[in-house]
Amino acid sequence: MKTRQTIIAAAVAALLISSTAFAKELHEDKWNHVKSYGNVLLTDDSVDNWGPWSDFVEPAAGAPSPVQMPGSGGSDPYKKTPDVLTQGCATGDWCGYAIFRDKSKESGGDYPSVYASKGMKSKTPMNAGLFSLSFVADPSITAGSGQGEGTVFWRLTSLDTLVAPNFTDSGTPIPVYFGGRRDDGLHHFRTVEPEYEAFMLSGITDTSSASGFSHSKFSQEAEWGLGGRGPFEMAISARYYDADKGWTKNDEVAVGKFMHEVETYTSGEKVRYYEGGSYSSTSTNGYFIVGIATPQSYLDSQRAGDVTAVYRGGSFNATRQGCVEIEVKFRQGTWQGSWSPMGKGTFGFDASGTISGSKIQSDSITSRQGVATASSYVQGTFLGQTAGTIGGVSSVTLTTNNDARSLMPATQTALFLVNKSVSYNNTPK
Repeated sequence: MKTRQTIIAAAVAALLISSTAFAKELHEDKWNHVKSYGNVLLTDDSVDNWGPWSDFVEPAAGAPSPVQMPGSGGSDPYKKTPDVLTQGCATGDWCGYAIFRDKSKESGGDYPSVYASKGMKSKTPMNAGLFSLSFVADPSITAGSGQGEGTVFWRLTSLDTLVAPNFTDSGTPIPVYFGGRRDDGLHHFRTVEPEYEAFMLSGITDTSSASGFSHSKFSQEAEWGLGGRGPFEMAISARYYDADKGWTKNDEVAVGKFMHEVETYTSGEKVRYYEGGSYSSTSTNGYFIVGIATPQSYLDSQRAGDVTAVYRGGSFNATRQGCVEIEVKFRQGTWQGSWSPMGKGTFGFDASGTISGSKIQSDSITSRQGVATASSYVQGTFLGQTAGTIGGVSSVTLTTNNDARSLMPATQTALFLVNKSVSYNNTPK
């Protein structure tokens, strides 16, 4: 979370004015003493040497240890924010999916939006994306226990090549508090909010936030954050009852919401929040599901044991929730699932596909109303050491009869979260 004032513009202008004189004296012999950012020397960055990025490689199949977080003991802050989505999921990161929307607005004499409600309900359609969280916390705070202060850095990339988020990351690591009264661990966190002053200088306000909902059935955090109770919220808060395991939950999964917003104030030297002012705002916000991918060794054991598992939970399109049930046949490497409608103007569909590593991918989608086009897909990942959860995203586009009276949306994009409910071995006794 950060605030950049207009003094930055003055500094940039001064740099440009002096650029001609600087170019005449490059002082190349002194470059090995100059730091370009953080603690990285200028000479360490080139097309052949990635500097801080060179420490990160794509992990082998399976899950990283939840307590081994990148940069948790180091001094270089840039080593905590690798480009995990284009280079692979870095060790220690929790990775998964997001639905997001971009917003841009301008105001002349309105209240500065930093003091207005940042509600998520909107007619703006959601887009599907990949999402990752990098945690930096005390080593005592693990996937299932502990609480205290730390930081979270999020990164987002769109799954639609035609849609680009206004902001692809949180900008800087966000100060957060992990754990709470209901449950502890890395999955449950909230942004430490800043204290806004009564007067704000004209300039640029750059704000990022993220929060992970509580998994406790006694908490109303997920219910408030999603606009009400439903099957998706019940899957987060472990309200589904399993005869063998009781109230199920997965501490190696985080579900929550995120935001990055930049506001530019232009009306005079000072803007008092209750007097209004002129400003423009650009933002990206949405919801995410991330976690620790299930180790390949466990998935191999389920395949060898000819295990079938049934997962139940819900879907969420940023406004409404629906029911989801998925059956997985590990030996065959296949799955099939059913998504119910999420209320008025939405539709249900059935999907099936294959398993590749810890991921599931659809190869067939059939809508119950209309015909699903080839652009439709379901993607998900087994999460947790024992594949206790599948988290993912669906984007289904329908070809309809162009009936003007139809309220059917052309594309329906939603997150889904399902927890393992039944698991049995098919091998004959």
